[in-house]
Amino acid sequence: MRLDEEGRMWVHPLGAGASAHEYIHERRGFAGDCVRATLQHFVDGLLAGTAFETDGRCYLQTLAVQEAIYQSAASGVPVVVAEVPER
Repeated sequence: MRLDEEGRMWVHPLGAGASAHEYIHERRGFAGDCVRATLQHFVDGLLAGTAFETDGRCYLQTLAVQEAIYQSAASGVPVVVAEVPER
C-alpha cells in the first residue's frame, strides 16, 4: 500500500500493477484531525463504557505488519506476517 502526498491510496500486490484504492478523504485539519478524532473516539468510549473501533489485538497485528515492512525493506525480500494469536 502507498499513500501519496495528495492523500490518494494505492494498492500494489507483488507481481501486479498498482491500482487506486478509492476512499473518502477529507482535507480538513490536515495531519492532526485524524489524531484528534482517534483520541475523541477513545475518550467517548471510556466515558460511555463502550467498545473501541479497534482493540488491542488489532493494534498488535498492525504493529506486526509495520515490523514486517521494516524487515522487508532491510532484507529486500517479502516478510510473511503471522496472525496474532488470541488469548
